[in-house]
Amino acid sequence: MTKQNKSGNSLILRDFSELRKQWQREGQEVYQNVNDRVMSLAECLPVLKDRVVLEIGSNSSLHTVLAAQHAKQVIAVEPDADFYMQAVEFTQACGVDNVVLFHGSLQEFFDKNLHEKYGVDSVLAVRVLYHLPAQSTKFLKDSVLPKCKSAFLVSRENKKHKPQNIFNLHKAKHIRKYLMSAGFEMHNIHCRADIPNDVKVIAKK
Repeated sequence: MTKQNKSGNSLILRDFSELRKQWQREGQEVYQNVNDRVMSLAECLPVLKDRVVLEIGSNSSLHTVLAAQHAKQVIAVEPDADFYMQAVEFTQACGVDNVVLFHGSLQEFFDKNLHEKYGVDSVLAVRVLYHLPAQSTKFLKDSVLPKCKSAFLVSRENKKHKPQNIFNLHKAKHIRKYLMSAGFEMHNIHCRADIPNDVKVIAKK
């Protein structure tokens, strides 16, 4: 549970917007923002209810804190030092007590066997999978996802120029195939016509 749970998403989004402005005034790079994509994402997060969630790429932790409203615990991995510090600041400002932030690459997280330590049983990845190297995506598919009960992965359909790993995870159709190979059944393919090229793949066992 979090201290903001009763206030819902609106307070989280407001606080993030205010902190984002502060970061920008300080000259910091800020990637995440409060927009329709985030609002649409928040609608789907109840799929993570009571799960121990591995979030791949927390960035400034906006999605992390939103997910923490539903999850038992969120283990958020962020390799970028600046974004990691923003995540620390925002999660502390929100007073969440069910979030663990890990500064390092996903492979470093796996190498330390932290997915086993925390008992990860769900995965959240928002427009990030196509950045991951083959070693990490293969380990995720072969050793982590088979032990998970749910997965919430978001693709970026229009970014063909983005780096593509061996599974081509910039496309929802490839994400579906990837998850099915790990034993998942497709629960929902969520997309909104007013938010093009943003497809949410939700899978369960």
